[in-house]
Amino acid sequence: MTTITVVLTTHDRAELADRALASIRAQTHEVDHVIVVDDASREPYFPPGDDVTLVRNPVSIGVCAARNRALSLAATVPAGGATVQTAASA
Repeated sequence: MTTITVVLTTHDRAELADRALASIRAQTHEVDHVIVVDDASREPYFPPGDDVTLVRNPVSIGVCAARNRALSLAATVPAGGATVQTAASA
């Protein structure tokens, strides 16, 4: 069986991240795991729902490194509801 994990990065764009999550949840094929990386937003992002793994970077590492961090966690972090505080290194 195939598992689908979606990675979403955000930095000071909570409204767009909420819209993206709504779009992910509205897909016809159910998503098994969503990982959201908050790349050191000035106002920390809190995704709605308890089905999201949230990763917070204490300092901004940039969109590419933030996505890579989420991808590295995709196979190791259990689905839904976790919060992961990451180190500052990329």
